[in-house]
Amino acid sequence: MHPHIRALRSLLEKRGVAYQEIASFADALIVGGAPFIRATTPFNDESVSALCQDKAAVHEILKGKTRMPDTREFLDPRGRHPELCNAKSLDEIVKKSLDFLYPRMVKMNKGERGHNVFFAENETDFRKCFERIFDKGSRYYDYIALVQEYVEPKFEYRVALAAGAPVFAYARGEFDRLDRASASRLFSASDKILESLPVSWGSLDFIESKGGDLYFLEANTRPSYEGFIAKNGDASIQELYSLSLDDAKHAPKRSQMGTLYASLRRFGRVSRFYQGLR
Repeated sequence: MHPHIRALRSLLEKRGVAYQEIASFADALIVGGAPFIRATTPFNDESVSALCQDKAAVHEILKGKTRMPDTREFLDPRGRHPELCNAKSLDEIVKKSLDFLYPRMVKMNKGERGHNVFFAENETDFRKCFERIFDKGSRYYDYIALVQEYVEPKFEYRVALAAGAPVFAYARGEFDRLDRASASRLFSASDKILESLPVSWGSLDFIESKGGDLYFLEANTRPSYEGFIAKNGDASIQELYSLSLDDAKHAPKRSQMGTLYASLRRFGRVSRFYQGLR
């Protein structure tokens, strides 16, 4: 069973909240008609979830509102809409990126879990990054690639969100929860971001530079806390679920069947869903 679902089920049983399991699919629960599948929850609007997957759009929305690494987007010159491209070839992309010092980051726009995120130390690396991202034969093809300033990290942090607010923060990799005083700067930065990016459930990732500056990297609406749970147990994640479930009681009810079907289809579980309802 997925660690998120295990923690949620334990919380629901403690609170006496009814839930439905799906036959032959241990990584999902239905609570009040709403689906919870692995790290995916029903707490965010679909439009917000879609927005957070688009790194270029998030960067544009937050520009001037929070510190972020300098970022530039490029469309695939051999994509479906070459007339919209801001560079007509890879050579032109290289020329239009000369103001970015090496090393630099290159990443696909809608990637997650570290897919197609590259560290380019020179022009040869840089070209290979774009060739990988713009490879139409790859399952990780994206028609938008981002060039990003490299910020040498002192620390990397994740701020966990529930009910539209920061709840706790921890150091990435070490999975140590920060005390309130240590997390205050992260919470302050998160509050400013949430004014423009209304994420109800999710996380915000930050990096602290060697010089002590804090940079926002990205927002996630289905963050994985598996490493954190493995080290710290279920209590902190159950706190997130508890806050969000209480908040959802006061939110307008939405139809969940279409969302449930789409979520199960994404995980290849539609037939099992119907088996579970019979």
